[in-house]
Amino acid sequence: MSQILNISATDYCRSLKLHELDDSVLQALPVSSYPLPDGTHKVISDYHSQEWRLEDARFPSNTKESHKKIRFQSIPNQFVAAVKLALKDYDVTNSPEGATLIGMFNNCKPFLLYLNDIGLQSTNKISPLVCANYVHQCKQAISERKKPLAKMTLTLRFLAVEKLYQHLKGTQWAFEHPWVEASAAYLAGNHSQGKKIGKTPIIPDDQLQILVQHCHQILEQAEKLMALNVEIEQQRKLYQQKYSIPKVNKLITKNLLKPNGYSGKRAFNALHGSIPDAMAIIILTFSGIRNHEFCAIQTDAYRIEDNEEDIY
Repeated sequence: MSQILNISATDYCRSLKLHELDDSVLQALPVSSYPLPDGTHKVISDYHSQEWRLEDARFPSNTKESHKKIRFQSIPNQFVAAVKLALKDYDVTNSPEGATLIGMFNNCKPFLLYLNDIGLQSTNKISPLVCANYVHQCKQAISERKKPLAKMTLTLRFLAVEKLYQHLKGTQWAFEHPWVEASAAYLAGNHSQGKKIGKTPIIPDDQLQILVQHCHQILEQAEKLMALNVEIEQQRKLYQQKYSIPKVNKLITKNLLKPNGYSGKRAFNALHGSIPDAMAIIILTFSGIRNHEFCAIQTDAYRIEDNEEDIY
């Protein structure tokens, strides 16, 4: 690099609002620099580089050369622009040690690889449900030593997601808070959550009673609804070999839906489709679990057999 600055690369960018810059200006920004004898600074790495080499002064003297670099080739390409902006904003606003900045990047990588695996193409598509599933995946992961990930490892991973959220606010890559009523440490199991005041109004008891009764009625019919749905699909396959789609729908309504008390396909689908919602409301109302815990429920994932051979 031949660029010479009157101040360090961090100070050079401190007053700038990175996400408001034209892309050409942003790509040319210096990321790191070292001081020259005359008091000016020479640039080491700039923003557009696929590898950022941080200043020696930000590390202990015995730090390996490879541990002073951030390599963006190691993350899915669709997230590079967002991660660069988040890292640079974090660097400018907090002036962290080199290991801290690189640590944030390294702890983001499992999350970014997870997003890539589930098909996300941008961080602005991240939802609380995605984050809840990521938390569950991390808790189920096994380390190279064949043990669950340590609480500190989990905390650092979840903190990296929080930092990504914080430093992408107001940008085209912004996403919802990953876990509004929790924290990285709490999700990792490091300590109790502490007292928090909920922001969502509580459903009045009389309205909750009506809602729960309605959900209970739906679940009482669930087995019948699901069995009928299977029968409908079987008949549909048979009818489609002979008749047009409108004719198939009329036959299903006449032969299956009306004899079972449903006026038509729309009424049946509305009731059948409400089963998951009714189940969710009942579980969340009476179990006290959080949304992210509910989203992590798996069929037959937990099994307890007591002394009387009862299975739960």
